[in-house]
Amino acid sequence: MSIAVAASDVATPVLREAVLKSAGPTDWATVDFVQDSDNASKRHIAHLERTKTTSGYKHDVEVVLSASQGWLSAILAGILLGLIAVCIEICNRFVVDIRQGVCMGYFWLNRELCCPGSESGCPQYVSWGSFFGGPQARHAAIVNFVAYVSLGTFFAVTASIFCRFYAPFAAGGGINEVKTIVSGSVLRRYFSGWTMCVKAIGVTMSTGSGLQVGKEGPFVHIGACAADIVGSLFPEFNDDGRRRELISAGAAGGIAVAFGAPIGGVIFAVEEISSFYSFRMMMQALMCGIASVLVVKNFDVEHTGRIVQFSINYRHAWKWFELPLYALLGCFGGLLGSLWNTLNMRWIRTRKQTFMKLYPITEVAVLGVVSCCINFFMPFSKGGLLALLANLFQDCEPGSQLEVCNSNELYLVFYLVLAAAVKSVLSIVSVGSLVPAGLLVPSLAIGALFGRAFGIFASSIQRSLNGSYLFAECFGLDLCIVPGAYAIVGAASVLTGVTRMTVCLAVIMFELTGGLEYLVPVI
Repeated sequence: MSIAVAASDVATPVLREAVLKSAGPTDWATVDFVQDSDNASKRHIAHLERTKTTSGYKHDVEVVLSASQGWLSAILAGILLGLIAVCIEICNRFVVDIRQGVCMGYFWLNRELCCPGSESGCPQYVSWGSFFGGPQARHAAIVNFVAYVSLGTFFAVTASIFCRFYAPFAAGGGINEVKTIVSGSVLRRYFSGWTMCVKAIGVTMSTGSGLQVGKEGPFVHIGACAADIVGSLFPEFNDDGRRRELISAGAAGGIAVAFGAPIGGVIFAVEEISSFYSFRMMMQALMCGIASVLVVKNFDVEHTGRIVQFSINYRHAWKWFELPLYALLGCFGGLLGSLWNTLNMRWIRTRKQTFMKLYPITEVAVLGVVSCCINFFMPFSKGGLLALLANLFQDCEPGSQLEVCNSNELYLVFYLVLAAAVKSVLSIVSVGSLVPAGLLVPSLAIGALFGRAFGIFASSIQRSLNGSYLFAECFGLDLCIVPGAYAIVGAASVLTGVTRMTVCLAVIMFELTGGLEYLVPVI
């Protein structure tokens, strides 16, 4: 009996290792939680036996080093993630701006760095039409269009080629795969350093090319890769349970550095990534998020001196009569998000069942051409999605030159709704293609466009019925309903409908905008 038991104890890990070694790069396996727990207990007992023979000072040092490995690895992973995020942000701004023009004499600078502090335009930054033929050239508009579409398509196809031939795991967002691995599945090379590098390069090009995709989902994958790579340097994380905790912390750091929301990243890890609550994981996620955000703030790529990406400073707070309007907008956003999921899954099934699955790079090229052609002529679409969100969240000050502050409200509402509808269709067919692509920022942009249009419509009704008892709170105010607040609520509602995130999203929106007074409407 004892011989059989001993043989079973020896055979189990050997068989498991044999399965993992024979598995191909795309084969899945699962984690034996009972065996991992037993192995962790044996390692802990062996460690205690070793430390009994050491001196008191050496024993204390070993205990401190063992206890600090989790904190140290989380901080190092956050620093690595922050450095990667800075590189991605700098390169992404260059890719976005190079499609529209070039900085004379310093072609590697984006528009903001070409003319720092300039408020009256940027004479050094010229469009491609002016660069090739001068500002009065006949064919300047055609040259601008050709350059915009060609460069955007080139960047999209390049990202697809990197994923197709160098790292297939770099395609897509990565949140679902990270959740699956943390839950106990094993996928070899998904968190490798090579996959992380290709993902970083690909997300820079895909998000800057004009495709309606975001970088927040890929940042979760990149953060998990950084955490796993750093964790491999410490013997404490040879245990699969501790390793999965550190991967969850890295995923939280990815959300934190993408949105500038360290607390939101922690709640995201607890609510979405982890399969069970762990206080140790939560603290590691907090350390990783704070370290990554502080690195990004120290480099200050946006030259704002703030962690908050879309700082708002509305002149008026929300009123009680607006709560039903916020609730109505929230219902619409939730239904729209659910519809987006349904259509996106149908398109993915269509892609897998038709000839498109044989030509993934060609599909990305077609998407790049169509997206760039539409973005070039469509208002609110020529730049990046983050710049669009920053404008949609802002309040319109007197004399503001923002495109969303056009005095013709009918024109503004029409093009906001049109841009939201077009971006919805483009994001449905783009998310899931062979490029690093997330759905968080496209969902935010779609919701913000619809929300801003709804806010302008509600504001016009309020002004036309200003003497009504319903709007008594607006008496004596030059501005009562703030359309930017409805853009925030609309963005949160559509993203909630798509991802089903609740608490973490409310905190992320607060940290994203700094608008604490609008936390209740968002919730």
